[in-house]
Amino acid sequence: MFVFELADWALSQQLETNGAFLVNYAQDGPGFHTACVMEGIAAAHRVALRYGDVARAEQYRMSWRDGYRFVDRLIIRAEDTYAMPKPDRSLGGVRESLTSSRVRIDYVAHTLMALVHGVALQEP
Repeated sequence: MFVFELADWALSQQLETNGAFLVNYAQDGPGFHTACVMEGIAAAHRVALRYGDVARAEQYRMSWRDGYRFVDRLIIRAEDTYAMPKPDRSLGGVRESLTSSRVRIDYVAHTLMALVHGVALQEP
């Protein structure tokens, strides 16, 4: 099934060290694009379950969890705002990468969608 081919290829692009997905259009190294891939992994997980492929679904669940470990580092929290001119407005933002302070609404939106679709994967 083509969905599985795509998801399996994406998994081959995931870094074991931090869970980030490598994409060729990220100028600053791994970043918020990991959340974009996580959206697809969460969807592939649902398809795997629908087709009874429990082993593949578990592989996707673990991949999503590892991706979350990386994306979580991009989310701006109170302790990250000490040098920001409007710290309250920054909370919950998503940085482009670990080395960038740039925040855009699409970074936040993709991360939110990845989290919303993936949280169900983590329930026992």
